[in-house]
Amino acid sequence: TVVFNRDSIKNTISSEDLTLKLSPSKEDSLLRKYIEEQDRFNLTSSQLLIENKMLFNPVEGTITQGFNTIDNHLAIDIALDIGTPIKAVSDGRVLLAEWTVETGYVIIIEHGDMLTTTYKHNSSLLKAQNELVRAGEIIALSGDHGTLTTGPHLHFEVWKNGAPVDPLLLFNFK
Repeated sequence: TVVFNRDSIKNTISSEDLTLKLSPSKEDSLLRKYIEEQDRFNLTSSQLLIENKMLFNPVEGTITQGFNTIDNHLAIDIALDIGTPIKAVSDGRVLLAEWTVETGYVIIIEHGDMLTTTYKHNSSLLKAQNELVRAGEIIALSGDHGTLTTGPHLHFEVWKNGAPVDPLLLFNFK
């Protein structure tokens, strides 16, 4: 049998020595900061996980403009007939339900877990601010409204943890 005295080991290593050996170098700190800045909008697969949520397609249709961070188009556009029902992708609460000159009727839904979705260019809204919505529930009717419209379509945005996410990573629109 070996007699082990925990205090004898603790006494041989000072807390000052331990701190010096575990402190990151200046170069390491600069590299970490650089990577954090570069990855700010590049979500990893673990960040894209939408825990405990069943996601529904808001509509089915043809994508006419994709997600493109270079052009600042942080959404996809889906061509639709005017009046096509738009559905909530998950349970949530309406944060905004308003008319804007640029994008017509807009509805933004907060789904919990730092997930929000935005639906623009609608012809009418079926939900009001602060209303609760269920996954798959019709929230609006598609349209061709606003000065930024290019024809009847839905401009659909997904935001997770305050960063835009390409909806094509989460949904199949066909």
